[in-house]
Amino acid sequence: MKRTSNWSEVYFSCAPGYLEIFTLSYLWFGAIWTKDNQSRHSVQGYWFGDCKEDVLTKVKQNDWNSIVEVVDFSAVDSIYETFRRKQTVSDWNRRSYLPMRSLLTKRWRSVKAGWYILRSRDTYPFYLSEVRKRGWFVLVMHAAVCENEADKLHFIDKVLSMGLSCKKAVRLS
Repeated sequence: MKRTSNWSEVYFSCAPGYLEIFTLSYLWFGAIWTKDNQSRHSVQGYWFGDCKEDVLTKVKQNDWNSIVEVVDFSAVDSIYETFRRKQTVSDWNRRSYLPMRSLLTKRWRSVKAGWYILRSRDTYPFYLSEVRKRGWFVLVMHAAVCENEADKLHFIDKVLSMGLSCKKAVRLS
């Protein structure tokens, strides 16, 4: 989204240590926003980078050249938390099938039909997924990014509260 003339100020802030969910890495997170008449934030864009300069480069590549940098991180923290909350809801509600090629591996052919909780890797942060295997199909029912033990236990409790009895927890490879 490009700046239009009815915005008086475009604000920018960034800070390190925010989880980027596609790489599961902690990176710099930056956002640009405007304020409406009630001083509410209207986010115009956000980016992740290895350092502040990476984020600023991405901002400028998107034609945001005239920005006011905000040193207080509370705004960018609030924007990130809102963004992550929406991602969490989306991950929980989105259903998808695993690709057919993954089902042809020896590992999946030997797995009995049923409900399972899978984790993407051994160390935090990782993805947990509740899956259902039926014949040649594996349906991902729910997923979540877990940054710590509390996130993991919350996901498992939420799955079990739905009355499912998962056969076991396994690590995705």
